[in-house]
Amino acid sequence: MGLGSKFSEFCKRFKGEGSPPKLIAVVGRTGSGLSQFIHDVTGAYSRGVAPDASLQPYTKDFKAISMQSTGLQSPNEGANIILIDTPGFDYSRGNDEYTKFKILAIWLRQQYGKNVKLDGVIYMHDIWNEEIHNRPRFLSSQDLEKLCGPQWHRKVILVSSHWDDRLGKDGEGESNERKLREGYWSFMIQKGSRMRRYRSPGNQELARDILQPFL
Repeated sequence: MGLGSKFSEFCKRFKGEGSPPKLIAVVGRTGSGLSQFIHDVTGAYSRGVAPDASLQPYTKDFKAISMQSTGLQSPNEGANIILIDTPGFDYSRGNDEYTKFKILAIWLRQQYGKNVKLDGVIYMHDIWNEEIHNRPRFLSSQDLEKLCGPQWHRKVILVSSHWDDRLGKDGEGESNERKLREGYWSFMIQKGSRMRRYRSPGNQELARDILQPFL
């Protein structure tokens, strides 16, 4: 089946259920809590999530998890959503953010066709991982445009996690957050992407609130 046919089949699959589902990818450094975030949003995603909700790395492959927007304060109540759980990157050779975005674009095209774009990207990072402050700021708008289209900056939410791992240390966390805002994430923020905090696992209300702008 050609890529154009895959797009047609993708649309037909949801014909009669309104518009095609919202496609939202959750990406980030290994251990940032990607799978746990999806677990919190859906309340029913058991594959790939540590039972103690520890935010430890688990996902080895791309996984598509379907849900509906019921209870998410969506203008399209009951609309279909597909959350894409992705393997984390660790900034080593061949496993950095640029490589992972390129692989995600290939996977998206293979699964849904060449005309399908993401409706949103949740880009997560452990607020206590300071390694990122030594990296040059992320500048690859081309990769994000391939995934999300020309308005990619409106489709990216930058989420810092693990805040409650060090209770009483919010001052240090806020310092790291400022470094992210002024450093690694600064290009995306200047373009219009937003920052959010995902303080701890198990908070479905907060996880869904982070997701809500894409619906």
